[in-house]
Amino acid sequence: MVDLIAVDTEGGTYFDPKYRMPNPREILCYCSSFVVMVKHPRDQQVDDYRYMTLQLAHFSVKEYLTTRPLDDIIGRNFQNVVAQGAMATVCLAYLLQFEHAVGVEDSVRLYPFRVYCIMYWTTFARAAESTDPKVRGFIENFLNKKETFHSLLEHRSRVYHSLANNKSVVSPLYFASHAGLVHAVQYLLDSGADIDTLRGAGVVGTALQVACFEGHEAIVERLLLYKADVEIGGNLWGTALQAACAGSKERDGIVERLILHGANVNARGGYYGFALQAACLNGYENIVKRLILHGANVNAQGGQHRSALRAACFGGHERIVRLLLSKGANVNEPDDDRTALEHACAGGYEGIVKLLINHGADTNSQGSGSPLALAIVNGHPQIVDYLMRHGTKNGEWDPATLATWDVLSHIGYATKTAVDINDNHL
Repeated sequence: MVDLIAVDTEGGTYFDPKYRMPNPREILCYCSSFVVMVKHPRDQQVDDYRYMTLQLAHFSVKEYLTTRPLDDIIGRNFQNVVAQGAMATVCLAYLLQFEHAVGVEDSVRLYPFRVYCIMYWTTFARAAESTDPKVRGFIENFLNKKETFHSLLEHRSRVYHSLANNKSVVSPLYFASHAGLVHAVQYLLDSGADIDTLRGAGVVGTALQVACFEGHEAIVERLLLYKADVEIGGNLWGTALQAACAGSKERDGIVERLILHGANVNARGGYYGFALQAACLNGYENIVKRLILHGANVNAQGGQHRSALRAACFGGHERIVRLLLSKGANVNEPDDDRTALEHACAGGYEGIVKLLINHGADTNSQGSGSPLALAIVNGHPQIVDYLMRHGTKNGEWDPATLATWDVLSHIGYATKTAVDINDNHL
């Protein structure tokens, strides 16, 4: 906070340490009834020392400042978008003073506000760049200062494990696309940035791929308008379509745009193998329906979970499992890995277990442990009960499953259930 007050966004030198308050605690004198100083342990893995943080004295202070009628000039400064714009500008002005790399430990000790700026300026800028030309100007200046930009990436990746794993990895276009800075992306595209480069890409790949992964639809739209290649793969998530399906938010609109621009719904590669498998794992039902509508193969083999059905069972998404089965998904896929039924039994998804068995799932499969053994070991007695009463063929268990039950009984797992494998009901 002391450094923040010393930033001058209008001057030639944005920040000079000599303008810091000599005694940081004096900041309380300016608004003593509104703020307090508290100690917090560092939550980042730099060192173990404690530092002072300034915070509002009570939650009612924020309510007082943001809801009471204030003077027009003062009140405007408490509007969310204006405040975010001011913070973005101050953070960028502060960062622009660092045109050379500063060690993490030295940075925290000598310039404590820098850590905050590195982590939060993009959040502030994302909210304000569309309405604040001053913010846009500072963003453009920052992206054009290569040494400052690279220094930020090096610091950010070491302390906060961002997608940039070293200063030579991420290009400005990739960074802006990842951060969701729409106007910054437009500026870089208009300036001739290489839209499809993999040199200077992050772990997700190109600018289009990371925008898809992060769910920034407006940026995806701009990149496609500038002819970004939807078929480039060979990275962690595969193609842009696979990245969109692997993201943390369901973005049906992005998937539809990519398909309309020629994305191959059956392209193979990346961690999940196929876009459909990623969508099934994440439980994105609308995307699953759209992919199938456009010809996605429900029985395609490959990727972390081997198939879409197994991915859906692993994630516990019963509605998607039902959809896949209705579209012809193979319930007994030949493989040495864990079967769909085994995933459901291990996860405790009783509804899925019943659904799979009703569609002919092999209860005696021996992928990476029988369904019965996995249900017992993972503590799902209701599934064990269902398997024991409804999961046999002609009322008989195969020798391997009988042996599993015998072993588990002796070590105490089976005694937790109310079922005997020799029950007369079988």
